[in-house]
Amino acid sequence: MNKEQIIFLDEIDSSNLSPLRKSLIHEDTAKLNIIIGDGRSATDCALIGNRFEWKPLIWMMYQQDRIKKLDTLKIILIESIMPEHVKNEIRNMFKNVNVKFFDLLLPGYHHILLESQSMARQYQDHKRDNVLYFSAGIMRLPRFVLVHWLQKKQAQNFGHPLLSDTDIQTFTHQLSRLCKKDFSDYENVERRFFGNCDIFTYWQKHRDILLKTKISVVSAQPFFDYLESFYCEKFLHSVACKTLPFFIGNKNDNENVKDLGFKPYVGFDYSSESIDNFVERWQKLLDDNSHFLLQQEHASEIMEKNREIIQYNFDVLVSTDWKKKAYEKISMVSGPTREFLKELFFENDKIVFKNPPTR
Repeated sequence: MNKEQIIFLDEIDSSNLSPLRKSLIHEDTAKLNIIIGDGRSATDCALIGNRFEWKPLIWMMYQQDRIKKLDTLKIILIESIMPEHVKNEIRNMFKNVNVKFFDLLLPGYHHILLESQSMARQYQDHKRDNVLYFSAGIMRLPRFVLVHWLQKKQAQNFGHPLLSDTDIQTFTHQLSRLCKKDFSDYENVERRFFGNCDIFTYWQKHRDILLKTKISVVSAQPFFDYLESFYCEKFLHSVACKTLPFFIGNKNDNENVKDLGFKPYVGFDYSSESIDNFVERWQKLLDDNSHFLLQQEHASEIMEKNREIIQYNFDVLVSTDWKKKAYEKISMVSGPTREFLKELFFENDKIVFKNPPTR
């Protein structure tokens, strides 16, 4: 048994991860490379009981007997970073296996960095009359909490889709397991800035709003403390338009921008990130920073406080060779996995959108 195998969980149907199905790990595999990217159905989180669980970790638990027979297990993240407490949980699960972690971060979304870089190079100064801007094409749990909060505060310039009855039931059920707050007064109405359009058309139109806004609320795919540094166009477009981003979703998003070469922003109160309960964390985060998000005077003050950082991060976005940096990250991985990742992200040496991001 000396075979090396690659499993790209993003492309695996969730039903194939079931413990009732045949193992995805071949009998003669000695070295297993598990590649994990964005939060698709096989790699996102699911509510089990009163907490969220990360599906890749559940799958590894189901496959313990098989994985313990391996010589080497490599876990490769292509657009995020795994916190040490999750790595330790995996190490403890497979104590006699050589477990290696690769937090590559850039390959999975370097195409968005390039697109945002192009947006930044078209930058033009505008008067910023809008305090806040947020728009969601797809609702996620922190966004549901955020929109509910914005509704109650009668905020302006936030957009979101009309949810189905099933979506409403799902979010309210999840929240009922996580907290005691009542969300039954959520106003399920459609608030769209540009109607229904494809993501690339949306990007072109929302750029004009970002240029006229002081604070952009950034809420990406939530990974419920299993992963960090999962950034998307919501943050990178803010950098490109010199709009001040306010993060709500994963822990340490503001601090972790350093991993991309940016400087963390200052002035917002992120102390509530120490709270374990997600909903309480998001709610307090919003309450602690409500004056910045809702009041013109305070929004202007914090933007002025970040003026040099905003310009610095803009310059980093414009001047960095993101394709080269992503390629260098892939080169950290050896063997067939490196070639797999090169083919996945660098077809014919051109950057391609394997899967366009969702809003």
